[in-house]
Amino acid sequence: MRIVKIDAGRGLKQRLLALGLVPGADLYLLANKHGPVKLCFNSSRLALGRGVAAKILASRAEEEPCPEGCAEENCPHR
Repeated sequence: MRIVKIDAGRGLKQRLLALGLVPGADLYLLANKHGPVKLCFNSSRLALGRGVAAKILASRAEEEPCPEGCAEENCPHR
């Protein structure tokens, strides 16, 4: 997926931007069923609370390659 927009207040937006979650960044969704939303992003895994994740608007890319060095066992690209 590719981040299109972050629709949050100033504080949360700055926190997400500091993590590198900026518009145009690619990420891969690992889990979104129960509990936190788990993402593979910049060679690492990240878990966001559902409220925070809901503030990130993303579009599905044509092909979703994992970030280089993804260590997630369940990643379909391994």
